[in-house]
Amino acid sequence: MVGGCDTMGNTFNPDRIPHSPFQKRHHRVGTLGNIIDGQVNRNNRYVSLFGRNSVLGRGIAIFENPDDTTQNRTVGHDFNGYLGTAIACGIIAR
Repeated sequence: MVGGCDTMGNTFNPDRIPHSPFQKRHHRVGTLGNIIDGQVNRNNRYVSLFGRNSVLGRGIAIFENPDDTTQNRTVGHDFNGYLGTAIACGIIAR
């Protein structure tokens, strides 16, 4: 990846859903929720390896802060919640 995690782009959101928590019924395809105590155990019916919601070839990033689920545009916030800097990232490949 040229440019590292800073070049990952926006959250995968083919349905143009406003920012909302992972726990809500309708959330962005690319919203996978927060990692708690180093454990990741997610079942996401929107993410797929095939078709319109395929994540193959897309990036994945882990951020320094948990998603606070805000939609505020204040200092340090954007429409993705206060995530901070990406601390790990990669490309999902076959």
